[in-house]
Amino acid sequence: MNTPYQLNRFLAKTFAIWILLTAITSYQFPSLFQWLTPMVPWFLGISAFSMGTTLTQFDFKEVAMRSEAIILGVIAQYIIMPFLAYLLVKVFYLPKELALGVILVGACPGGVSSNIITFLAGGNAALSVACTTMSTLLAPILTPVIFYLLANLWLDVSGWGMFVSLMIVVIIPMSIGFYVRNYLYTAIARRLYLFPPISLSTIILTIAAVTSTSRDFIEAHGAIILFVVFLHNVLGYLLGYFLARCCSLPEGDRRAIAIEVGMQNSNIGATLALSG
Repeated sequence: MNTPYQLNRFLAKTFAIWILLTAITSYQFPSLFQWLTPMVPWFLGISAFSMGTTLTQFDFKEVAMRSEAIILGVIAQYIIMPFLAYLLVKVFYLPKELALGVILVGACPGGVSSNIITFLAGGNAALSVACTTMSTLLAPILTPVIFYLLANLWLDVSGWGMFVSLMIVVIIPMSIGFYVRNYLYTAIARRLYLFPPISLSTIILTIAAVTSTSRDFIEAHGAIILFVVFLHNVLGYLLGYFLARCCSLPEGDRRAIAIEVGMQNSNIGATLALSG
């Protein structure tokens, strides 16, 4: 087993720990991390580019071959999580700012971290990557539409502005990454192992920026935020797995869809929230 593979596997296994340490540190010492806030869109762009470098033409052939499972995963992603978000907002009478945040995250696609967790959980990693790719490609259309439908009660939402933002910071960088991987492969083949840790690092930096900037709000609503986020994700996992089981998918596919549904791309949500 080579050293880069071992490093990537170690980072993937300890990812949750790094996230927790980052959140705690940036909460306790916000002034050390607030300067990162203007860079959040760049972090998302780098993460999207890194995701693009993991995609090959085979992944899109996989979409055609496994279209039923992928369509199920993507539909579940964009129906279950937004519905759960709206339900939790209503049940717990969340304040406007928190309600908008929960709904925004619920309307986002799956993230790269879901692919890593699926691999570690023994799920179908190829299916997870395909679902993430399709949900991300659809995000410029579906995320603004869903957010507008669910959040316009509290806020005058600019669907067009959100579409443009997603195209600039997600789709274009991801497309460039895909081009580099598939058409400039010989130039970067020995450096491909760098992109997964770079992607994970951008997620960590985004969390540091958002936590430090939102410290006062978290301090005022910390308990309910943690509870709602926990409930949102856990219910997403359970409903995703149950839906895949009802469709008689094999165990590996069930785990992939469950994780894909339950894990949102928080980088996208944070970027849209800070830019809005």
